[in-house]
Amino acid sequence: MNNIWRQPGDERNPDATPAFTGYALDLTTMVHPWHAADKHVFKADYAKLRHVSLTYRVPQQLVSRCHLSQLAFTLQAQNLFRWTANSYNIDPEALGTTGYGWGMRAIPSPATWTLGVSATF
Repeated sequence: MNNIWRQPGDERNPDATPAFTGYALDLTTMVHPWHAADKHVFKADYAKLRHVSLTYRVPQQLVSRCHLSQLAFTLQAQNLFRWTANSYNIDPEALGTTGYGWGMRAIPSPATWTLGVSATF
């Protein structure tokens, strides 16, 4: 990284980052310009299906046989679908933005399912 930007015109190279002088003790700081270089910038458009909830209320005729006033079942799902405009399938919300993880990919939120029962006596 120290020798990548030395002559006038090097700044037009999309792979180049600003030149560094001397030895930087903080290696994390040295990689920040590299992650911010034009070659790492791409479309970040995306769409997600984050929350879906489906509730079924059991008919009153069946509920009253069980000595209940209401009975319902709910199925909830989170993070079911993600579409990204970039060819790398990178989730723009799953990128590190601080410390050692700055600019690094993180694990996207996994799909989760929840089943619930609501009964009123």
